[in-house]
Amino acid sequence: MLQFNTAEISILLQQKLSLTSIHTASLPAVSRDAVYVQPAEQLQTFNFLFYETSLRFDQLHNMMLIFEPGEFSNKYWMQFQLGSRYYSNILDVCIPFTKHGFGLHSVKHLYLQAAKFEKWMSDIHGIEFLQRSTPVKRISEKVKSLLLLLPV
Repeated sequence: MLQFNTAEISILLQQKLSLTSIHTASLPAVSRDAVYVQPAEQLQTFNFLFYETSLRFDQLHNMMLIFEPGEFSNKYWMQFQLGSRYYSNILDVCIPFTKHGFGLHSVKHLYLQAAKFEKWMSDIHGIEFLQRSTPVKRISEKVKSLLLLLPV
């Protein structure tokens, strides 16, 4: 199977769609690059990726909401993993969303905001999340992973 280059796809998107805000950046958790697209340009970008015959992206593998708490604003990304029957690797497309809040918030408050955002995405778009952004969920996942390491 073939493999594509994420940087080449980013340049192709910039040239064909005349969008200068599209860029690539590294996703350190998975050791690969992603294409970052502004929310206003997502429709053009996805239409091009799915309908351009030379690219042949025809599968949506995963869609994730990534939450990064901050002091004055919370960062959210919708990350889409696109695939194809012709390529063995996956294209990550990230769309950033920023929710501004004034003042400092506790970590609990930030997780509550992320849960509200997930519920909003579920209600409006019918998106079902496999993992939720709750501190209890994160702690239970860590405990489960530690239990797997214990000898039987």
